Amino acid sequence: MSSLKLSKAWKRFSEYIRKRDGGRCFTCEKLNHWKKQHAGHYIHRNANTFFDEMNVNCQCPGCNTFQHGKRGEYAVKLIDKYGREKFDDLVKRSIQHKYWSPKELKAIELKYMREVQTDGKDIKEKKRKLCPHKMAAYYCGSCMPRKKSKIDKKKDNQEPS
Repeated sequence: MSSLKLSKAWKRFSEYIRKRDGGRCFTCEKLNHWKKQHAGHYIHRNANTFFDEMNVNCQCPGCNTFQHGKRGEYAVKLIDKYGREKFDDLVKRSIQHKYWSPKELKAIELKYMREVQTDGKDIKEKKRKLCPHKMAAYYCGSCMPRKKSKIDKKKDNQEPS
């Protein structure tokens, strides 16, 4: 489970959930900036429902961490929002085991990367820039493009004597 929490897929999914819910805690309805909230699970420690949008909702740190998710309140709110039948289906799915392959995690990461927007701009996947010497995945020190400093700009603006 800890490896899923460290994955880029979780980072994107968590960000999506917190923004989707507008920073409002699902259990106590406390409103805060989405970055200060958590993405809390109703059913914990289960890989099959780990990335389930019904199972994961925005929660304040007080409810999610210090009150262990407020499971009773969480269950009532899930039933109110989705109905008893979907709630029971979620519980049944949590019994099944799931292994997330790296390919599946990458697909989740890309899906929620498209969903999340930052400052009105879509988050785009960073493209790797290969070093012309092909010594490293990114530019090496000798071929790193650098911005001109103020001194370099002044030299360029001065006319040759």
